[in-house]
Amino acid sequence: MTGKRVKLAWIENSSARRASLRKRRQGLVKKVTELTTLCG
Repeated sequence: MTGKRVKLAWIENSSARRASLRKRRQGLVKKVTELTTLCG
């Protein structure tokens, strides 16, 4: 069973757009640090 498809849309509000980018970037940095810890 799959979830609902996410609608992609441009975030008009610049502060909200920056906030979502910041959250996404933090998640990516966390994954990269975990990967570097595992791989050396």
